[in-house]
Amino acid sequence: MAPESFPPATPPATASSLSAVLDALTRGDGERLSMQQALTALEDRSFGGVILLLTLVALCLPPGLSAVPGAPLFLVGLQMLLGREHPWLPRFIRRRSFDRARAARVAAKARPIVARVERVLRPRLGSLIRPGHSRLVGLACVGLSVFMIVPLPLLHGTAGMGLLAFAAGLLARDGLALLAGWALTVGCGGVLAVMVAAARLGARHFL
Repeated sequence: MAPESFPPATPPATASSLSAVLDALTRGDGERLSMQQALTALEDRSFGGVILLLTLVALCLPPGLSAVPGAPLFLVGLQMLLGREHPWLPRFIRRRSFDRARAARVAAKARPIVARVERVLRPRLGSLIRPGHSRLVGLACVGLSVFMIVPLPLLHGTAGMGLLAFAAGLLARDGLALLAGWALTVGCGGVLAVMVAAARLGARHFL
C-alpha cells in the first residue's frame, strides 16, 4: 500500500495545537497506542503537528527505544528539506505501538509546561516563516532526529527539546521559537564536538 499522506485537517495552526497533540496521546482505549491511532486523533497534521507528536512519543521512551519514533522523525525532516507540502508515513511505521499508560503519564507531566508555552507563543518574526527557512528547519530536524535514534549521553533530551521548539514554532508561526530550536541544535552540535574531541584524546592516550 502506498504511504499515507497527511494533509492539514484544520485551518492554519495556532498555539492550541500543542494541547491537541497531548490529547492525541491519551485519547482512546486499550493498553497499546499505535502511531496510526495517535495520528488519527491528531487535529493538526501539518509538519509541526506530526513532529511534535513523534517527539513526544520519543521522549516517552528510554533512549534505546526512542529510535522507533526517531526514524519517522528523520523521514519527516527529510520531507521538509525536500520541500514536500504535507508529511506522510509508511504503513509499517503507522502500525508501531507503545504503552498507552506511559504516554498518558508523560502527557500529564507535560500539560502544565505546554499551557505556559501556549501563553507566550504567537505569530512573530514572520521573515523566518518562509519556505526557504522551512527547508533549513527540516535539515536541522534531520540532524536532531539522529540523536533520537542513536542514544548518546546528554544529546537525547537536548535534541528532543530542539525538535519541540521547532514544532511549536511551525505550529504557532513563531519565529522566536524557531530561533530557540536553532540554539538547541547548535548546542547539540557543540556537545557532539566536545565528545568527539574527548574520544580522540582518549584514543591517543591509550594507543
